[in-house]
Amino acid sequence: MADTLFPIGIPAGRGHVLDREQFVDRLTQQLADRVSLVLSAPRRTGKTSVALEVLQRLKSGGDVTSQAP
Repeated sequence: MADTLFPIGIPAGRGHVLDREQFVDRLTQQLADRVSLVLSAPRRTGKTSVALEVLQRLKSGGDVTSQAP
């Protein structure tokens, strides 16, 4: 499945979160500022991919992050 153009059932990989740069930047900054957030949207719209990208950016900036299984 990983070799298909549009794989399903897994989050998009780093660098594949498209057209959401400003949104991801804003979420990253808000979390870095210790603002509590809720990420809500219809299913299959990229919530997990966005959240994973935000976590990676926070880690890269030296913040401590964690993920629930």
